[in-house]
Amino acid sequence: MSESACLCLHCATLFSRSGTFRHVISQHFSAPSARRYREILRQAVYVVRSTDADGELSSSQVSTLNMLTKAPLRISDIARNAGIRLPSATEQVTKLAAAGLVKRLQNPNDARVVEVLLTEQGRATLEASNLRRNQEVAAGLSGLSLREQQSISRALSAIAKLNAALSPLALPLPPSVSYRRHPPPTNTRKQHH
Repeated sequence: MSESACLCLHCATLFSRSGTFRHVISQHFSAPSARRYREILRQAVYVVRSTDADGELSSSQVSTLNMLTKAPLRISDIARNAGIRLPSATEQVTKLAAAGLVKRLQNPNDARVVEVLLTEQGRATLEASNLRRNQEVAAGLSGLSLREQQSISRALSAIAKLNAALSPLALPLPPSVSYRRHPPPTNTRKQHH
């Protein structure tokens, strides 16, 4: 039977073609791997933030706008995804709305719910910012050997899957990455099936 593997911090999950899965506690991907992953991501955040230094938007504003590219979100969802408190997210949205980059809309199904929507001006501003960032990262990648570039390219899919597994909002993956989200096991002992 053909199986494919997926990595998360809680377990390694093996999916069979029938769609059934079993959780197996992974000793291979333990705390040192998790620590290294977090260190590399932290460094990547610093690098990306430095590419925004000359832009008209702060890195947190660009991050908020990127969250809104697929669908409107509640401010509480923006706060949770950004890892900030609700008042900080509200302030961020207020500034973006004042600049015409987002607007607040009442949810048509629940008038108590306000969602934040990316405006056309916001989308254009975000695309320009992302283009500048991508060009700077591409320039850095061009300094690597072909083998190093290929290694990074292969790793991106696995990193995207891990990010999706860890994301509190399960943000959509890029179209080139497929992934089935699954819950962590209910206990930490090995489960036998």
